[in-house]
Amino acid sequence: MRGIRQRPEKAVEAQVLLWLKSRQFQAWVIDASTYVSSKSAGSPKYYKQSHAPVGHSDIAGICPGGRAFFCELKAPGKIGTLTQKQHNFLKNCIESNAFAVCVDSCERLSELWSRFNSIENLEKRKQFLIQSLKKKELIQIG
Repeated sequence: MRGIRQRPEKAVEAQVLLWLKSRQFQAWVIDASTYVSSKSAGSPKYYKQSHAPVGHSDIAGICPGGRAFFCELKAPGKIGTLTQKQHNFLKNCIESNAFAVCVDSCERLSELWSRFNSIENLEKRKQFLIQSLKKKELIQIG
């Protein structure tokens, strides 16, 4: 019997969690699904749940040093599918001094983390992260 097909984001999630753990991040996967399935009398039924607000990132945690961390995961090549609610959530986190990103690979996460840490000015760090939500390629901030 064939198992349930895994979403492409789950492969990215596993790689990202390994990357985070290897760099001493504390990270938790957040269940932000809006509907869940329940089998009742042999047929699936769906009901609304509210574990996390719509738009909440897939992973939340703490960076080394104590800064809050939020990461929205996308399938490889699907960075452009960030919804407005996801964008707003990440932008609000960034404006509150969190490291908040949308990634489709460990490579993108690593590059964003490295570039973020190379910027000394707090406002420029925020600007860099907010701009990274709008584009597939990383933004140059001087």
